[in-house]
Amino acid sequence: MPAAAAELTISESAPVVDGLDQANLEASTGGLLIWSDRPMVGNTFTSGSQGGVLNAVTVRLTEGENAPIEGWKEYVLRIGTVTPGDPNRFDEIVLEIGRQEDDQPNDQYFTFTLDAPVTLEPDTLYGFLVSQMGTRVGWRQGIPTVLFGADDTFAGGQRMSGDRPDRGLGPEATTAALTSGDLVFHLDIEPAVPAERFAITEFDYAPGTDMVSLTWDSNEGESYAVRVSTDLKNWDGELDDDVDADAGNQTTREFDLAEAGFGDAGRVYIRVERLPGE
Repeated sequence: MPAAAAELTISESAPVVDGLDQANLEASTGGLLIWSDRPMVGNTFTSGSQGGVLNAVTVRLTEGENAPIEGWKEYVLRIGTVTPGDPNRFDEIVLEIGRQEDDQPNDQYFTFTLDAPVTLEPDTLYGFLVSQMGTRVGWRQGIPTVLFGADDTFAGGQRMSGDRPDRGLGPEATTAALTSGDLVFHLDIEPAVPAERFAITEFDYAPGTDMVSLTWDSNEGESYAVRVSTDLKNWDGELDDDVDADAGNQTTREFDLAEAGFGDAGRVYIRVERLPGE
C-alpha cells in the first residue's frame, strides 16, 4: 500500500489554536484502543467559508491496554470528505504513515504533519481517521489508546470510525460510522494562498495608427512574450518575443500592428505569455 510519510512529533503540550485552526481540547473522559484489527477512529469537521489548507492533525494518545507501550510503532492517518447518509460515505483524499521511534514517549499529543497538505474547499464536511499499522513488539507490549471527551463538545463535527487497516485501505469510497464523544484533537489550518493574478489590465487601440498599448500584471526579473492570432488557434504571430518586466507589479508596452504584419488583418487577438526562467 503506497503512502506518503507524515512527520510525527510528540509533545506534552497541546498545540496553540490560532487562525483557521479547529480543535477540541476538552478534558478526556475515555479512550478507544487502536490496532490494525480494530476500526480506525477519528472525527469529522466542517471547513469554514474561506476553506484553507490542512497542514497537520494532532490527537491525544495514551498507553492503554497492556501498558507500558514499548518499541517503535507505525500509525496510519487518512483524511477525506464525508457525505452523511445511510450509510455515511468517506472518500479518501490522502493516506500517510507516521512512525514513533523506540525512545519517544507516550501519553502525549501526537502531531502528524502532512507530507501532502490538503486543500479544503469552503463549507465542506471532512474527516480524519487514525490507527496503528504495526509495531516492533506486538500487542502484548501495549495497545495505544486515542482519547475522547464527554458528549459532543466540538460543534463542527462528531466522532467517526472507519475501516480496519488489516482488511486493506485504499482511495475507494468506504463507509463511516458517526457517534457522540468527540476526540481530543487539533487541526492546523492556514489560509489558502490565492492564485497569483496574471492578466492584461489595460488595453488601448488607436485604429488610425495601428498602435496598441497593453498593460499587464508582472514581476520584476521576469520576461514575457506578446503574441498575436487571427483565429485563436495559431499563435505564431509576435509583437515582441522578449519583454523585460518593468519595476513594480505591472508592465506597459506599445506595439505597432502594421509593423508586425497585422495592420490589414482585420480582427486580431493578443495574449501575453510569461517566459520560463533561465
